Amino acid sequence: MSKKNDRLPMLQNSSSPDVSASCDCGDGGGTGNPAQKVCFGALRTLSISAYLVSWVANSEMLQGISNGTLCPGGVPYDKPAALTWMSYNFMMLSFLFVYPYAVFRRGWTFSHYMYRWAGRIGLAGAFAACVAISYALLVLNVLFIVGLRHVSVATSNAIFQLQTPFTVGLSVWLLQDGFVMSEAAGVSVSLVGVALIVFPPLFDGNDGADAANDLRSASVGVGATLGSAAIGAVYLTSWRVLSERKDVAPPVGAEGLADALTTLGVIGVANFLLGWPMLPAMHWAGMETFELPPPSHWGILIINALIEYAFDATCAVAIYATSAVVTAATAPLTIPLAMVADGVLYGTPIGSDGWGWVGAAAILVGAVLLEMKPNLCSCKRKPLCRTVKIEETPLLESGADENW
Repeated sequence: MSKKNDRLPMLQNSSSPDVSASCDCGDGGGTGNPAQKVCFGALRTLSISAYLVSWVANSEMLQGISNGTLCPGGVPYDKPAALTWMSYNFMMLSFLFVYPYAVFRRGWTFSHYMYRWAGRIGLAGAFAACVAISYALLVLNVLFIVGLRHVSVATSNAIFQLQTPFTVGLSVWLLQDGFVMSEAAGVSVSLVGVALIVFPPLFDGNDGADAANDLRSASVGVGATLGSAAIGAVYLTSWRVLSERKDVAPPVGAEGLADALTTLGVIGVANFLLGWPMLPAMHWAGMETFELPPPSHWGILIINALIEYAFDATCAVAIYATSAVVTAATAPLTIPLAMVADGVLYGTPIGSDGWGWVGAAAILVGAVLLEMKPNLCSCKRKPLCRTVKIEETPLLESGADENW
């Protein structure tokens, strides 16, 4: 059978009972094999856990580099745009995993695999989408780092949980996902929790000019982090939008995992090739003076970039293994982790007055309510549950077939 037809069995049999069952959450990526279900469940658990831990680690690293506490000699590298661009280039490491899968395991040429990954929209269309995502990520991370200048990691993570209602809203608006009462309750309780964490420190009894400056600084931090959370929701939702534009049916199993990592790698390529103009633009606008980091800082910057890549990769895998909504709904678990990390690193964890811990508990309750949505994983794109006529499948008609 030619390589251009190696998706035909999945499309032709998509109306079979086994494939229809695969549309349910927890199917192990479209398979009824019990061992594969167990492996897929383990992938979900591990990817979510690693996503949460690497998120907190990345946030602490970014704050430590920006304020100098983790830098050699205490000299900060307070360049959010440059730091972001350098870190996101490491997304290209994904190809170290994708290339062996495509070439050695599947026996394809790499160009064949890339055409397959691009699907119906072609390489140019898929790359253009990844360019847009890369610019959104640049702005997201710059705003997040700016926020960390003014608020603690725990406070930043608490505010960033508003990414969840933003994601739910976008999923309902753009993807026609259902909205149920448990989601409404979860979002409301989470918002109360965020307020209990964010607002008490802003009114801690200080008077005069210091209080005004503290309030102004905190407001900048809160505003920047809110903007970052909104863009984060766009980023999470864009993964499913891109998937639906690319493929007649979503890839499953190992190919689905490779597809997610390929998207991440192409975003890294887009960032490397087209993201750098942001640096001279911000320099000329007087927003950030461009300068290379001192040689003594390269070690900590590379460590930060690797942690950033671990965060981005586990986020991509978590979105593939669950959905954008589930991934966002688990994010509140970073708050108690960040509170502990702040306490270990700085000795003054947020919530020492008690309100922070009450807020964290409320956010966790909100996350549980969000997870109670019936068929939550159906927010994840499902394999087709209807017969697809082969002659009507654009993927098999494209001129790219000859290149495969």
